[in-house]
Amino acid sequence: MKFVKEFVVPAAVLTGICVVISGALVLTYNTTEPIIEAAKAAEADAARIEVLADADKFEKVETTVEGVVDAYKAVNGAGYVITAEAKGYGGPMQVMVGIKSDGTIDSVKLMSNSETAGLGTKTGEPAYTDQYKGKDSTLDGVEAVSGATISSTAFKTNVQNAFKAYGELAGVEVSTGDTTTPEQAIFPNVENFEEITLDGAVKAMKAGDEGYLIVTEAQGYMGAPTKMQVYTGIGLDGKIVGVALGENSETAGLGTQTGEAAYTDQYKGKDSTDGITAVSGATQSSDGFKKAVDQALQLAAGLVSSAPAEETSSEASEAPAASGTEVTLEGTEKAIAYEDGSMEITTTGKGYMGDVIVTVTIGADGKITAMSVNADVETKGVGTKTSEAAYTDTWVGKGAGETPDAVSGATVSSNAVNEAVQKAFTAFNASKGA
Repeated sequence: MKFVKEFVVPAAVLTGICVVISGALVLTYNTTEPIIEAAKAAEADAARIEVLADADKFEKVETTVEGVVDAYKAVNGAGYVITAEAKGYGGPMQVMVGIKSDGTIDSVKLMSNSETAGLGTKTGEPAYTDQYKGKDSTLDGVEAVSGATISSTAFKTNVQNAFKAYGELAGVEVSTGDTTTPEQAIFPNVENFEEITLDGAVKAMKAGDEGYLIVTEAQGYMGAPTKMQVYTGIGLDGKIVGVALGENSETAGLGTQTGEAAYTDQYKGKDSTDGITAVSGATQSSDGFKKAVDQALQLAAGLVSSAPAEETSSEASEAPAASGTEVTLEGTEKAIAYEDGSMEITTTGKGYMGDVIVTVTIGADGKITAMSVNADVETKGVGTKTSEAAYTDTWVGKGAGETPDAVSGATVSSNAVNEAVQKAFTAFNASKGA
């Protein structure tokens, strides 16, 4: 009896208590679950009513339109609320769109996104979103946020996809406008853009079999709070296919003219920025744009090969393009060795404001045949002159230990270039066993 009293009875009591508590918990859950779910539904409906004011509550509907996250139909027939997702500048961007039963927009709302604060995020402000109110699927008159073309395009794409879903769900035909992205504008025949890693680029993509798209940035107008970003399309022949202005904070109507065809069309078919005429009244923005393109051309040097020489007669033989092999050389950022014994080497030197990047081609005879300098970190109009042909051309023909005169007033920047060049010669000679 003692065993029963001391062990069995307490265990039975505890078991009974657990059964009672578990039963109470189940009863509580079954009682409160509908209330919790109803509260969640009411909260979600309240968010949707923000973009479709005449709706009362919603029921979920299914759509096959690509890019649509979810779609809801207003129970009272007021219309639809559709959320879509497209790739913005910083990553996925979601937009909620309220479309009334007459096929016009009641309101739009920027949802989750990773856009640049103060630029791309402006697409969530009333100054931009209010443009959509009352618009039909053509979105005529909706203008992009100045300096946030990519974010604006992604936002607009989301709205267009929402309209496609609306057309499918409501059984009506809708006509959508143009939402061409910068990469599509430059390479209109390419469907597959494969993102690649390219040191020095903000972003880089292989444009199908047509070339490469490289996004670089440089300081435009000196009073602008952020650098300007430029898309440069480069064909496999090393020539520019097209350029486009990306995220920027240039002066609207002035610096932003660098994104217009009257300016950008000058670059097509060129293999350098020589001869490009600046936008009148926007010299700093134009210079920044050119520098960004120059950077892209320099970065693309290791991606594309020279076009084969044209035949001058039916008997002329076609000269094969030079082919190089990337090699590892101590003290260099990148090195490419060519069959003729020459090498293209990228190194850095410590400048006045930061690292100056130099890419030098050294012939088999140990003499410089070509050179380019990226000195965007240096003082504009002083140290940046080391990037200009007037200076870099003076290096052609020089050997190890030989240096031309420094840029007047830019001794530190010039010394940085010299430091980088001598690093290149050291690496070159080491590769030859010297």
